Amino acid sequence: MVSTTIAQWENKTVILSFDDVTLHISPYGSDKDAWEAKSYALGRVYGVQFDDKENTSLLPFALRISVCIITTPSQQEGGDRLTNVKYKAAVWERDTLEFHVIEENSSSLPTPPSLHLPVFAEHLRNKVLPDVSITASTKVNVVLNAHSGQHKALGYWTDIVKPMLLIAGYTASHITVNETLQGNGTRAIAHTLGSAVLSTESPSMVICMGGDGTVHEVVNGLLDAYDQQQKDTRHRPTQSVFRLGIVPCGSGNAFSLSLKLASIEQSVLQIIKGKTEAVRLTDISFGHAPTAKDTPEWFRHITYRTDLPPLRILVVLSWGFHAQVVAQAQAMDPALGNVRFAMVAMKLLENLQHTSGEVVMINARRYNRSEREFQTLQEGPTFVDGSHGNGFTYFLVSKQASLEPGFCITPFASHSSDEVDVLLIQQATAAQLTDISLKASQGGLHVDDDRFNIDYYKTSELILRVHDAGQVCLDGEIYTLEANGIVHSKVIGPLDGNIELRVFS
Repeated sequence: MVSTTIAQWENKTVILSFDDVTLHISPYGSDKDAWEAKSYALGRVYGVQFDDKENTSLLPFALRISVCIITTPSQQEGGDRLTNVKYKAAVWERDTLEFHVIEENSSSLPTPPSLHLPVFAEHLRNKVLPDVSITASTKVNVVLNAHSGQHKALGYWTDIVKPMLLIAGYTASHITVNETLQGNGTRAIAHTLGSAVLSTESPSMVICMGGDGTVHEVVNGLLDAYDQQQKDTRHRPTQSVFRLGIVPCGSGNAFSLSLKLASIEQSVLQIIKGKTEAVRLTDISFGHAPTAKDTPEWFRHITYRTDLPPLRILVVLSWGFHAQVVAQAQAMDPALGNVRFAMVAMKLLENLQHTSGEVVMINARRYNRSEREFQTLQEGPTFVDGSHGNGFTYFLVSKQASLEPGFCITPFASHSSDEVDVLLIQQATAAQLTDISLKASQGGLHVDDDRFNIDYYKTSELILRVHDAGQVCLDGEIYTLEANGIVHSKVIGPLDGNIELRVFS
């Protein structure tokens, strides 16, 4: 169904219309052949405002349509070295289209069937935006890391995020901004916000402005609030879901990549549109296991630590090479951006190490290159031995296809599935690992290349035992394991008694 009106735009009389997917601005009358029609995707309209009062301009009554546009598409430049692979993000901008009512009898031209401008505005708003009363009453809790990335989050909030929310109809008095704190302070802030969300029947959301580390802290704080209220029989939660908006402002934004959020503007646009999807987290436990000579089924004899707070991750668990890259890159100037990781990787390749340990996966599926599909293995545990001269060169567990723009290391991973993707490479050379990384930067071609000894799995539960003391990376945070230390990861969701986490996408 097409809705149409006649209006004045940039000193021209135009036909303004929209269908199911597109807003059209077409010439009318004597201007018909003077300029080309314009069109805008309805999915990028974030504001529809009609001013029914006299303006200071010559023409009265204005309809303002706020849209996002892409002025420069994303680009990726390849190379034969890791440091030569460069990615340029798409450039998004905002624009306001202003239309005015045409005074009656101002034209002798025949008028096509059309709506009055205010009625057209109402129809358009109902088409492209959620219910105005719900938007206006929604409580928006912002957690902002002013120090993340290149320290631009506060400017993004002031110049882009807040103006877009207000234009979309959110109420200024219902918006609160909380700046992150060091240590566990951000998690505590999210805990407080989560308790407030769970205690109210009013619509609410949490917006996280930062990188993966900030998202990690916010998510864990929100779930802490749910865990606490579950234990307190006097205060049962009135909400069954957390709605989380991600505005990527950090040096590492892997989670936002999985949501296909290419810019600040696009991130806010998705929040305004209101569409959400479920996210499955991975619960992490630490422990200690006996050595292999003590028992062949060490994973059944784990002593778990009980002195640590609950830990859930959204992005990555890595050990060995990748964890070392992250740990050393964090010590470099954040202004270098993602090139830090490539620089560290090149250095580590000069003296490539292999780590010794074992992995157990429960109900795993393994990728078959020839069939290009994951195939179910035997029921019960699947073992991968990384000892006795067969150590792991690369060990990565993730729910994200890409850990940085263009680097598609686990191409079939999904943040919404009940499985994690596991990529294992054993006894690879520096040249092989470099080739694998370059193939990963070409859309994830490495997993289908028979030259590489890559084992690629999907599983809902995984246990790693390291033989020697070392570091693991969990969502960008570095943890130290002692010899024979254990990391146990398990995908969790509402069926496990956890609250539903949904993100705007």
